[in-house]
Amino acid sequence: MAGRVSVFGIIFLSLFLCSYSCQDHQLPGVPPSLVTLQVSPGAVKCEVAFNFNLVDTGNIPITEFGVVVAGFGFSGQASDTPTVGTHTKVIFDPPFTTGVKNKNSKVCTNNVSFRAYAILNNGTIIYGDRLIFQDV
Repeated sequence: MAGRVSVFGIIFLSLFLCSYSCQDHQLPGVPPSLVTLQVSPGAVKCEVAFNFNLVDTGNIPITEFGVVVAGFGFSGQASDTPTVGTHTKVIFDPPFTTGVKNKNSKVCTNNVSFRAYAILNNGTIIYGDRLIFQDV
């Protein structure tokens, strides 16, 4: 009888352990990689193209991407580090694919700071480096 109990005990223990070892494990997400690029001249006076390079799209879906700007004519001061929710966003059009992206914007000022951003579907915001545009 003791042999029978230990066999059932081993079978029960094996089934119990297997039921917990077969769980799906969620892989950690990889955020996109953004590089802020200098502005380029626009087609008309008082216009520049904001640029950034999307090096890697990562594997976390995004809800919005573009450049956030601070300075005269935009929210905040040029000395600020621009952030989403505080400063002016220049929202880019989809698709969110690798490569250089650009969008024209009216900038009749000679001193703004800006950086690329992406808002992930989990609410996290990824930023590129902050750059300054000074047109003398």
